[in-house]
Amino acid sequence: MNHPVSTFRALSSAFQHDATSAQVETLAAELAARVGASAHPLCVGLIERAAVRKFYGLVYLLDSYGLTLRQRQRAGGAGVFVYAERNAAPPCEFEGAVVREREGAPTYAPVLAQAA
Repeated sequence: MNHPVSTFRALSSAFQHDATSAQVETLAAELAARVGASAHPLCVGLIERAAVRKFYGLVYLLDSYGLTLRQRQRAGGAGVFVYAERNAAPPCEFEGAVVREREGAPTYAPVLAQAA
């Protein structure tokens, strides 16, 4: 059984019924965990081309979980493959920062636990 595909199907169905339900959040987190464990994008479904517009809200939801949904046209145009992949890690706000000590700053000694 392909767990990312079944999770994506359950998520898209729950999202279409009630986008604010707790089940949607749970399924989105589960899908993010499954895709995050993979080193490459995962194909999570094959849908009709006309149904692509139903997934726009889901794209924004999954973006907050660090996932990107991509689509690839099937040969012949009969359908669209949906792929889920991890977003590139956002740059850290502290990356490249330099920490300098000020002179005269108080020095703190580590507190060691007393032996009984």
